[in-house]
Amino acid sequence: MAAKRKLCLLDPGLSSLTGHHAMIYTQLAVLEEHLYLYTHQAFNDPQHRVERTLPFFESDFYGMLASPISAESRQKTNQRLHFLAWEYKKSIEHAHSTASDNQPIQFILHSLAIMHLHAVWLALEALDTDLLAKSRFRLGVIYPWNDVEGVLHDHAFHALGEMTQVEIFAAEAELLESVKSCLPRAQIHPCCVLPEQAFQQCEQSKSTTRKNQVVCYLGDAKQEKGFLELADNMEKLAKGDSEIEWVAQFTITGHSQALIEQKEKLNNLSNRYSNVTICERWLADNELLRLIGESQGLVLNYRVPEYAYKNSGFIWLASWCETPVWLNKDTWLEREAERLGLAYAYVPNLLSSKVVLANIGKFRENEPREINSREYKANLFRPFKEWILAE
Repeated sequence: MAAKRKLCLLDPGLSSLTGHHAMIYTQLAVLEEHLYLYTHQAFNDPQHRVERTLPFFESDFYGMLASPISAESRQKTNQRLHFLAWEYKKSIEHAHSTASDNQPIQFILHSLAIMHLHAVWLALEALDTDLLAKSRFRLGVIYPWNDVEGVLHDHAFHALGEMTQVEIFAAEAELLESVKSCLPRAQIHPCCVLPEQAFQQCEQSKSTTRKNQVVCYLGDAKQEKGFLELADNMEKLAKGDSEIEWVAQFTITGHSQALIEQKEKLNNLSNRYSNVTICERWLADNELLRLIGESQGLVLNYRVPEYAYKNSGFIWLASWCETPVWLNKDTWLEREAERLGLAYAYVPNLLSSKVVLANIGKFRENEPREINSREYKANLFRPFKEWILAE
């Protein structure tokens, strides 16, 4: 009888209990199948929700998302690329060293960019052929790449796609088209990393009466998401419609003085306006879905060029909760809202409106374009654990 597979998730991006990778981590704790988790060395969960966790990686996962410009930055990027490849190889070897004889191992790597894919290919090229034969890899790509990155990593991407041990999945429709140019068999993987009980709570929230509130910001504080203008915009909105509660939730990582000053302005604003609520903490899965599901609308003031092709999970959650969004023109979010058939309007129209809720009915009701909306949403809105556990 064939040995039962061993399931390993390699996640150098998991360094703390907040953020995208942490949301996926919460799903791992309830898996029916035992999983071995390799994280960044900085990661620590006092509750030890995933028993077989090994802090392993030193690499700066997010530091590999920026495109190198100067010769010096290209050299540093190349060094980081090869170091991550070495760490991937060592983690794969370690997983096999602790497996039983001839036990196959399913490796899962999620939230990847094209440079991470390049590092995986380098690792597999250097891996012992016997170990490679006993390995299978499911790779989830979430970050789009530009033409320069495509040229730099094209060979590695094509070579990885030709490996029979490798499956590559994309997080959304536009990214899937890019992946399919090298790997026609590529598919969509679930975008929502929330557990099944959170989905059930979201379904319940659809049938309840929505609160008289609008969410103006969610997630990490970033300039390209409109955070530095948030206090001014919220004050304008609070003055324009005092009947609505204007809500902003955010977390600040790092020590950016501009972000810290904006946080202070927001706290001052909430002290001056009774209809402004500021939440500076990470929201649990059920809290996030409840907030989106009970709101009249969600503001996604994401900018071009950063979000011309970059995706965001918040619009997927808004679609799942059937919550209209305000967004900007010529962004990926606008195109995704149309694909999902999600009602949306534009941020400048919101800021110029004096009576917001009276204009909710004027959101565009979109007919899905390019792909079948129902099929697309069915592929997107599946529990992430189904993708992890798939044979």
